[in-house]
Amino acid sequence: AGAYDGMPNEIDEEHTHEFDTKLVILSGTIHIKTLLSGAMTDFDLRTGDKIEIPKNQIHSTVVGPDGCRYVVAEKTV
Repeated sequence: AGAYDGMPNEIDEEHTHEFDTKLVILSGTIHIKTLLSGAMTDFDLRTGDKIEIPKNQIHSTVVGPDGCRYVVAEKTV
């Protein structure tokens, strides 16, 4: 796990990870688009919000205009 700072309006195009990921938003906002029940679904996350993204699940992110600080935990086992 580690804390990260997303730069204002930073874009991370569609991708996957080979591990489960959990994000906890510490400050700012981030928009996450991910595959949920067979359809791409949008989530607007802000301070205190959490999201879990299973391994190999397609997702993309756009950081809000004021940036975003978040903690990421990755489950590799």
